[in-house]
Amino acid sequence: MDLCIGTGNLAAVIINALKNNDFKNIHGFGIDNDDTLLTIASIESQLCDLDLNLYHQDALDKSLIPQADVIVSDLPVGWYPLDERAEGYETHAKEGHSFVHFLLIEKALNNLKEGGIGMFLIPSSMFESKESLPLLKFIQKNGYLQSLINLPGAMFASKKSEKAILILQKKGAKSKQANPVLLGEFPLVKDTKNFEKFMAEVAVWKEKNF
Repeated sequence: MDLCIGTGNLAAVIINALKNNDFKNIHGFGIDNDDTLLTIASIESQLCDLDLNLYHQDALDKSLIPQADVIVSDLPVGWYPLDERAEGYETHAKEGHSFVHFLLIEKALNNLKEGGIGMFLIPSSMFESKESLPLLKFIQKNGYLQSLINLPGAMFASKKSEKAILILQKKGAKSKQANPVLLGEFPLVKDTKNFEKFMAEVAVWKEKNF
């Protein structure tokens, strides 16, 4: 599931990668409140022969969408304007508007199956502010923060725009806290030696913890 699917590029890349690695019967869900972007996503899913259901709605609204094994999203960053709806989430701000990316992470954890994985593109500095404390508490109560990997700074125009990949796992009978939490920064792909070394380290970490 992608809570903010947009034109569907991220979902298509991930689903095709899974299919190429012998995963069978992959069924996807995509949500977006922009019907133009959903139209593009629909065309792309047909061209790529993806089994993908698309929903035109606010991802933070109540929905009948089933729970997912995996949720991925390049999260929008900013304020969520519907304060009354945000109040239904534990991570809402006590005063003023809430951060939409905090609310979406909470929504994702709630919508994952037990032991399910959430992978999100987030601002690299997201956990550096005191405003993130309610989100951290929610994650600790409902899941495990398994990894936070910064993307190369050279990919971004400014320090403020830098992003990271956050990996969470919902609590369940077969899930546990990774040891250690995978932290670091992706080397640039063109830095072949260090990139291959880093990916080998990630593979070892994955086998140990999952």
